[in-house]
Amino acid sequence: MVNSKKSFDPFSFVIGILFIVVSFIVLRNPLPTFAAVITVAGIVTILFGLYKLFIYRRLYKIAGVSSFFLIINGILDFVFGVLMLFDFTFGSLFLTINFALFFITDSLFELWESRFIHANNNNYYWLIIVVAVLGLLIGIILLFRPTFAAISLVWMIAVYFMIYGIGSIIRSF
Repeated sequence: MVNSKKSFDPFSFVIGILFIVVSFIVLRNPLPTFAAVITVAGIVTILFGLYKLFIYRRLYKIAGVSSFFLIINGILDFVFGVLMLFDFTFGSLFLTINFALFFITDSLFELWESRFIHANNNNYYWLIIVVAVLGLLIGIILLFRPTFAAISLVWMIAVYFMIYGIGSIIRSF
């Protein structure tokens, strides 16, 4: 017989409390949070651009294949990343537009994908249709209201920290 007595994990408990505190800090300071997201996105975009240029170089050396698209894409990623880091207005606009486009493209994909589900589960099909249409409407609203997109992004980050913190506290017992 295995003894399954679980003990208290103070590390998970502290991490959970810290994440909940960070969630409240994010909600109290939305502009600095959004600026931090822009900074992180800018750095990641620069790194992606450099990675694409590195991949191009390796691809050319190994296979002798030249991809003009990969060079242009890597350079654009690098330039957009630098602009995001040094121009807050550009970074905020770029990030909010991409956030809105993510909602729109994801919803369009869900609508396209729903036709394959229709034959198997009619209730699930209609749920996907409703959620996809709502996502499409939200994406369009976010596209024309960048401030709302920025606030939504900050709220999503805060909710994520809150959920992760609560989950860590629950796991600690």
